[in-house]
Amino acid sequence: MKTVIYLALLLTLTGCSIFKSNPETTNFDLDKSGLADSPNLGITIPQRLSSTLPSSTKMIFYFPGNEVKYDLYNNWAQTPQDLLGRYFTIYFNNPEKKSELSYDSNYTLNGTIYEFECDTNTKEAIFAIGITIKDKNDDVLLTKLYGSKVKMEKLSASDFAEAMSKAVNNVTSQIYKDIINLKNNSKL
Repeated sequence: MKTVIYLALLLTLTGCSIFKSNPETTNFDLDKSGLADSPNLGITIPQRLSSTLPSSTKMIFYFPGNEVKYDLYNNWAQTPQDLLGRYFTIYFNNPEKKSELSYDSNYTLNGTIYEFECDTNTKEAIFAIGITIKDKNDDVLLTKLYGSKVKMEKLSASDFAEAMSKAVNNVTSQIYKDIINLKNNSKL
């Protein structure tokens, strides 16, 4: 009888952890379904963009009172720096399409990520990135800060990933328009 009491006490003190299952970690990626229609600009983009954010795959959530929490069980498939380097490379260099820029030119696009988070106060995915485009002589053709906020239906990791995908797509569309304007103004 004493053994049963000790076992019951031990289970109570440990929070019955041997009967709990650990929650699974879920990884999210940016939605790439719209990339089949993306342009081919033949622009060189680094595999990894720079960032002012910590180099982590953890999803970042902002709460009232400037409280920042990292989700322990929901992650990005890669760091935002790597996710965006890959996304921009695919978006701006679609091999299925003819290049919209001259092949004898070598342009590079670099970026610094400033925001890649969920604001729980406003229920928005917030994305901000600074972009610099240089020509083959390393002359700066464009430096601009881009941003997008997309409302979320509910505060969940899957809604955050969906809204962030839309925010990133909004920004890539803005960057594309600016590159085409540069081309039309004979700077590219």
